[in-house]
Amino acid sequence: MKNKKIISFVVIGIFLLGFAAIINNKQKEDTKIENNIYSESNYKDKVNPLSKEYAIKILEAEYGDYISVSKEDIKKVGEEYIVDVVLKDESEDVGEHDHSLGVHKINIYTGELMLPN
Repeated sequence: MKNKKIISFVVIGIFLLGFAAIINNKQKEDTKIENNIYSESNYKDKVNPLSKEYAIKILEAEYGDYISVSKEDIKKVGEEYIVDVVLKDESEDVGEHDHSLGVHKINIYTGELMLPN
């Protein structure tokens, strides 16, 4: 009788350890797959960078239609577009003149606009 209890406890213990090992292995595989899918380098390889035209639209969304920026004014440096934003002022009092709002950076993958300090 004692031998049957001991054997049953050992079998149940081995079963539980095996089950825990299978679950742990599955979690490691899921984490590996998730890290591979969302890794930054993999993301950048599959995502097309923003065009310079779209960068101009981002600036227009921030400052309105009064900006004076062309594709030639935008320079690509690393993962950013660098542009000196110029605002056209056409007020009746002073006449037409421009105001520089400083050099702005736009991330080519996310479209994040970084304002000058």
